[in-house]
Amino acid sequence: MLTMHAIEPEEFKSRWREWYPDAAPHGWAMGEAYPYRWFRIHSLPGSKRLPEREEDYVTVLARQNTVVDAIIGTAECVLIGYDYAGAYDLPANHLLAEWLPDAPPVMRLAPEDEDSEATSLFAARMAWYDGMLDPALRAVADDQLRLLLLNWETGAAYAPYDGGADLFLPSEHERDRVREHFKRWLSPDPSGL
Repeated sequence: MLTMHAIEPEEFKSRWREWYPDAAPHGWAMGEAYPYRWFRIHSLPGSKRLPEREEDYVTVLARQNTVVDAIIGTAECVLIGYDYAGAYDLPANHLLAEWLPDAPPVMRLAPEDEDSEATSLFAARMAWYDGMLDPALRAVADDQLRLLLLNWETGAAYAPYDGGADLFLPSEHERDRVREHFKRWLSPDPSGL
């Protein structure tokens, strides 16, 4: 049984400012602001971007769950879901609705341009277990969803995308240690992308 706990918006914002004061809660923004704490893994061998067969999804889920285990471990985590239409309530048809029922918006990000809406972030605290987010991670692999997981004790973050995941550790030293562990899943490109 998944037990979720609501987060007060001010508590979330306070923790976020402590861990990532110079970035919005988006993997790309965090990577720009904190490159010394960041690295990226690829979900499929050969840096293949999208799964094509069921065997590919098995590989994607195995890699993603292994990485989350390394980043979150047994700590309480925070699942963050995004609504790009700026909703004040997470829509019932949102792909994360079952994990974030009745979660309040913890933050609203200003529109990126005049043609877009504000982005609402919804979040809840929960205990991580392997396989917990498999349906959501499949949707991420198919480029249908974005989410972010935070280790609520350390601020380590996991931001999956279609093709892999951006990972953020509390320090450069910790990043180097974890990156070494996953060196087989890194990009051969010197930029790390």
